[in-house]
Amino acid sequence: MLLMAGARSTLIAGQIAVARPLPLLAVDKFEGSAAIIRSELAFGDKDYPSSTTHSVTEMVAWLMKQCEARAQQQEQARLRESNYLKTTSQREKTLWAAGAFLVLLCTVIFGVVQAPDPTLYRFLTLAGLVAAGATGALVRAVIWGAEGTAPATSLLLGGVAGFVVGLAYKIPQWVGAPGALDPLKKVVEAADKIQFVSAVLVAISAGVGFDTVFTRLKKQADDQPIGPPKTP
Repeated sequence: MLLMAGARSTLIAGQIAVARPLPLLAVDKFEGSAAIIRSELAFGDKDYPSSTTHSVTEMVAWLMKQCEARAQQQEQARLRESNYLKTTSQREKTLWAAGAFLVLLCTVIFGVVQAPDPTLYRFLTLAGLVAAGATGALVRAVIWGAEGTAPATSLLLGGVAGFVVGLAYKIPQWVGAPGALDPLKKVVEAADKIQFVSAVLVAISAGVGFDTVFTRLKKQADDQPIGPPKTP
């Protein structure tokens, strides 16, 4: 900001610039509020330029230097804020991924080590597919980073992708061998457990892939916004 002469409005503008603070050159060559602001600034900065000791070129160069220094400070502040937000987001995503993986681990242990009756096993299989897809999407967001995607979004997209792809993977197996879907079956066999584990692995990869595709599409949409054509 450059102040010369002026009255009340100049005084108010100068005080606002000092309070923010902004690079400010108050010229004391003329009477008015600018000279008052210059006196206040010179009281705290003995090297503050004056029209009696500096030429116009020197004062302008001083102001440009102050602007550059202020721009560097703002850039550093933005960088610190960006790093803080990334760290906070990464920590939050890690907690979400750990929670989803814990649910998946419990599902796998309960379905493989201590398999329940076939009726409950059907529900357990579907729940495992959702947990596996969500785990894959959240782990992908933690490792490769997806700052623009909220953890809840990755959880939802990964869960849907894991459920759909895992179910599509299981249907051909159920057609040939119904396994736990057979209403007359009373025991979950080893083949059912193997099918369950393989479907979980497929669901994890589906969650990773779907979240990756969604993130790329979102980035492309941000880089190339769709709107009406510009008129010449």
